[in-house]
Order: sequence, then structure tokens, then C-alpha cells
Amino acid sequence: MRELWLGDRVDFDGEYYKLKGASIYDVPEGGIPVYIAAGGPVVAKYAGRAGDGFICTSGKGEELYKDKLIPAVKEGAEAAGRNADDIDRMIEIKISYDPDPKLALENTRFWAPLSLTAEQKHSIDDPIEMEKAADALPIEQVAKRWIVASDPDEAVEKVGQYVTWGLNHLVFHAPGHDQRRFLDLFKKDL
Repeated sequence: MRELWLGDRVDFDGEYYKLKGASIYDVPEGGIPVYIAAGGPVVAKYAGRAGDGFICTSGKGEELYKDKLIPAVKEGAEAAGRNADDIDRMIEIKISYDPDPKLALENTRFWAPLSLTAEQKHSIDDPIEMEKAADALPIEQVAKRWIVASDPDEAVEKVGQYVTWGLNHLVFHAPGHDQRRFLDLFKKDL
């Protein structure tokens, strides 16, 4: 992939992909950073070894980030002779912020299918049935993987944990239909 972004013709005979004379004709100046998403330490280590950046998502418990993912990125970087601080560590933070606490909580229902456990979605192969199953979930289960806040200081404190754990590039993902309203509130209050 990196060879392609140089703009040269590339021949590649890999285990999964083969290229012969492939080229990208409109190569952007400065290149394209390669980010690798990981939910576990094996791929996080690979991100440290081979990526310009690492991506993960929020809501999975402190020990995953602090004790597994970030150390694995560092380990991979060091094994490749790289400085781990040069690797962007991005996290998509799921946050439902609204001055109205009931609305902040209820907005998480928009992404309820994310909250289904493996057991709950195991035999569901129809997206409409998946939505029905998600709609039946208690709001506490739906909101579990989100930062739900109506107080700006609480939101800052909860988001700040991720920075403390070693993530340096925060991307905010709000539930609900009105993203503009969320962004305006977030900007004004935080």
C-alpha cells in the first residue's frame, strides 16, 4: 500500500493480494498516513510497528486502553526501531452530551444495536430484526458504552481519562439525529 502511494508502478505477490503494474496516478503531496484500527493487543502491536496512526473506540474499560492497547502500540514501535510518540493514537469517543439529562440518556438509543451482546445477536441475520431486538433493550444496557453527561465538567473529566491513558487524538461521536446541535452545545459548553 505504501509503495502505491509513491506513484510508481507496483508489482506485488502477497499471500492475499497480487498486483501487476498497479499505480495511483494522482498521488497527493506529502503522502497519505496509514492508520490501523485495533480492538486488541495483537493488532495494536502491528499498528505500532507498521502504522502512522492507531485507532480504537471508547467504552470498553480502562484496563483495555491503559494496560493492553497503548502498551502494545509502544511495544510494536520499539520492536521496529520507531519512537512510539511519533504514532498518532486516535480514539472515537462515544459521547451523548446534552444539558437535559433525560435527553442525553435517551439519545443513546439511536445506536442501540451496538449494545447487543454476542449472545443477543447470534441468530439474527435480518437488520430489521436486529433493530427490533435493540429497541427492546433497557436504556441502561444501551447507554453502557457511551459517556452520558449533562454537566460540562463531568464530560471533560470522563473524556480526559482517555488522554491520561495515552490517547492523543480525540474524535467525538454523538448519538441522535441532530449532530449540528450536539456540536454547537459541545463547543459552547465545553
